[in-house]
Amino acid sequence: MRNLTLEEINESKNFAEFCELNNYDIDKIANNLGSNFAIELLDEDDEEYEDADANYPYKIFNPFGLDINKD
Repeated sequence: MRNLTLEEINESKNFAEFCELNNYDIDKIANNLGSNFAIELLDEDDEEYEDADANYPYKIFNPFGLDINKD
């Protein structure tokens, strides 16, 4: 598992689709990306990968419950 950078998030069509399917606002995610908020790309050997869709192997680490949903 590794954290995605802002550049990778902006260039990833799959991440944009992941946000759309989960009703997340990609602009809010990009604005909050930093030390207290991260997007993790799951590897096949991660435990969480089994529960994730293989096309969208992302996990949002949002420990403070920041609002990232579309309004």
